[in-house]
Amino acid sequence: MNLPFKQVFDFFSIPGFSRKLNNICRSFDSLYDNYGHVVAQQVMQFPGPISERETVTVNTNRIEGDKGYVGNKTINFPFKQHKGTEISIVHGSGFVITAIDANRTDVLYVSDVDPGGWIPGFVKKGVAGKRASFLEEIEPKIRELNK
Repeated sequence: MNLPFKQVFDFFSIPGFSRKLNNICRSFDSLYDNYGHVVAQQVMQFPGPISERETVTVNTNRIEGDKGYVGNKTINFPFKQHKGTEISIVHGSGFVITAIDANRTDVLYVSDVDPGGWIPGFVKKGVAGKRASFLEEIEPKIRELNK
């Protein structure tokens, strides 16, 4: 990205930042937010004939030198809060953000998510592609937020 490290890291550190990129996040509630640790509950509506997915995740972030880390992991939340949803499990997802120079930043996205319920393989592949493609939308959104 042709943006300074701090702008990119700050964007990814916003709890529920994906709400700013797409419209699949139907609801987002921050249950706890303190010192870079956030517990959040989300309901996502994916395209196609897939029921809504619900997660409760712990989000954390930190900076070490010229790298920033933003990570997400599902916590054990044994019951659904929203009727008609399937519980989705985020085994681990996040971003490694590295300063290349004063105005350029590299972003590595890692995701291991079990959406839960029965979903045909071709749909899972399509959704995975969409999840990765949102990276292309990030730079303009960060620029828009920093105007």
